[in-house]
Amino acid sequence: MILTIDIGNTNINFGIFRKEKLSKRFNILTDEVKISGALPKRYVNILKSEQIDDAIICSVVPELVSRIKQSIVGMLSCSVKLVGKDIVVPIKNLYSNPSEVGQDRLVNAYAAKKLYSSPAIVIDFGTAITFDVININGEYGGGIIFPGLKISLDALVKKTSLLPNVNISKPRDFIGKDTVSSMQSGFYYGYKYFIEKMIYQLKKEINCKNTIVIGTGGDIVFLKPLLKKYVDIFDVNITLKGLELLKDYSNKEKN
Repeated sequence: MILTIDIGNTNINFGIFRKEKLSKRFNILTDEVKISGALPKRYVNILKSEQIDDAIICSVVPELVSRIKQSIVGMLSCSVKLVGKDIVVPIKNLYSNPSEVGQDRLVNAYAAKKLYSSPAIVIDFGTAITFDVININGEYGGGIIFPGLKISLDALVKKTSLLPNVNISKPRDFIGKDTVSSMQSGFYYGYKYFIEKMIYQLKKEINCKNTIVIGTGGDIVFLKPLLKKYVDIFDVNITLKGLELLKDYSNKEKN
């Protein structure tokens, strides 16, 4: 079995694959590991109960990589590969400085290409909202980075004296009749129309009618009802699936 680990700024996602199929998935708050310095015991017990042969880690939080890797090696005595160091994602990267692209974005692009088709747009609704483009040749063509829902809300509340912290949900009316509903409308409809326009413009840039749009990420649950007409596939596990696809690759780049 293969253990895949996606270390993000908000969550650390774990996936266990048996014969190339995702058989178990769970996540931990990243801050929980930062504060405690270790994986919670309840998840250690889950991992120890599985027959893990190899593990693959993708991370955008460098300070946690060695800690998680050491925990996995000590706990499971299996090999652990790090994407970007032990494994180079086998997709041509058209960034002017390829090293600037987050490894999770490259993994998502590779998974979209292999599991679905290209050209494609992968929208990851995480701590940041990222739009990543796979062009008609199956190459990583670049993307767009935008603040995510939660960090935008946090910034708004912290930088204003009178605005409260609210739950982001669909308001009763488009035009808010009080502060809370006005903020909810701003986030709910603001992000809806922003994402719709971005998808439209990206498709125009790609200039291909068959471009597929894939949505993923932790905030996808909130945004999914808004975007059904514009997103073709919702796959919350695309990063974990992409890591599993990379299990046989070494640090030699393959295209």
